Amino acid sequence: MSCESLLGKEIENYFYNVLEIKTRKRVIREKEIRKMYSHITGIDYLIEHDNCCYCFQVKWSKKTISNCQINHFISCMIQLQKEYPPNYKFISIYISKKKLSKPANDIKNKSSIELNSIYDEDITIIINKLDYLLHSYKIWTYDEHCDAIMIIN
Repeated sequence: MSCESLLGKEIENYFYNVLEIKTRKRVIREKEIRKMYSHITGIDYLIEHDNCCYCFQVKWSKKTISNCQINHFISCMIQLQKEYPPNYKFISIYISKKKLSKPANDIKNKSSIELNSIYDEDITIIINKLDYLLHSYKIWTYDEHCDAIMIIN
């Protein structure tokens, strides 16, 4: 699926709906996150599951993801960690049209935060990669008929 016509908040809403439908979990939006933690501004949504907090950021631009964008997301994750019990694990998922720039990728690789980058210009491919990633963390996903998606390696 091509989403050339979708911009900013529309693409964020699209992925919010995808996550909510596919995971059947409560997906907390950025607005609600900011109500709970006013100092955290760079996480689009999060899902809590089995003492783990999965944080998502969606950027749909024509440029590669910069080190500033990754730094902001990582710093928000670090701030969010302080709000949770020490036994919580944090996993971040950065969804974008373009890949991380080399400096952003270097920052990602050096970060104490587990940061996954999923990118492609085709949203269907991103959703398939997202299914695979979520399954690797034992978050099952479902199709439009409410059937569990089985991923075989």
